[in-house]
Amino acid sequence: MKRFLHLLFVFLSVVCYGQGFNNSQSFDDTDLRFLFSKNGIEAFKFPFTSTTKKSMNIVVEEYSNKQLKKIINFYDDFKPLMKLFDEPLTHFFPPLQDSIAQVVRFYLTNKKSGLSVTIKTSTIEREYKFSFRVEKLTQSRAFDYIPNNLSKREPLLVYYGNKNTSLIACPGDASVASIVSMYDHVLIFYAEILDLH
Repeated sequence: MKRFLHLLFVFLSVVCYGQGFNNSQSFDDTDLRFLFSKNGIEAFKFPFTSTTKKSMNIVVEEYSNKQLKKIINFYDDFKPLMKLFDEPLTHFFPPLQDSIAQVVRFYLTNKKSGLSVTIKTSTIEREYKFSFRVEKLTQSRAFDYIPNNLSKREPLLVYYGNKNTSLIACPGDASVASIVSMYDHVLIFYAEILDLH
C-alpha cells in the first residue's frame, strides 16, 4: 500500500506540475502586466528626488458630485502608529535626496465592494477602500506633467467614474478643477513635501 501511494504521488506530481520541470523561464514584464490586468489591478509608479532634503507625503482627495467628500493624509494616518515603534519619523518618512529617487507606488484593485488602493513607499504600505459601486464606468489616468523633482504638492493620478453609461476619457494635462467638474466620483492622488522639523 505504501508503495502504491508513493507511486501515485510521483505520478500526480509529474502530471500536475510537469511544466515546472521543463520550463524554468522566469516571469518578465509581459507576464506581470497580464497577471495584473487579469486580476483587475492597475499599478502606478512615481520616482521623486528633491533638493529640499524634506520628506514626501501622499494626500488623497475624494470628490462626489463635485463636492469634496474626504481627504486622506498618509502621514496623519500613520502618525498614531508611531507610539508602537522605537524609530524616528524620518525612518518611515525619509528625506528625499537630490541624486537617488524614492519611489511611491499605487496599486488600484477593482472589487465588487468598490475600489481598493494600496499606497506603498520604501518603508510604509497602507490600503484604503473607496465605494465606487454606483458608478457604471470607471477609469484611471496618471497626469502627464509630473516633475521628478518634488518641490510642492503635485497631482499624480486620478481615478474617476460616472453613474450613467457615458465616460469621457480624462486628458492627462487637465487641471484638477476641470476633472472634478467632469465626473460624478473622483479620487485625486498627490505627492507633497513634508517638513518633519
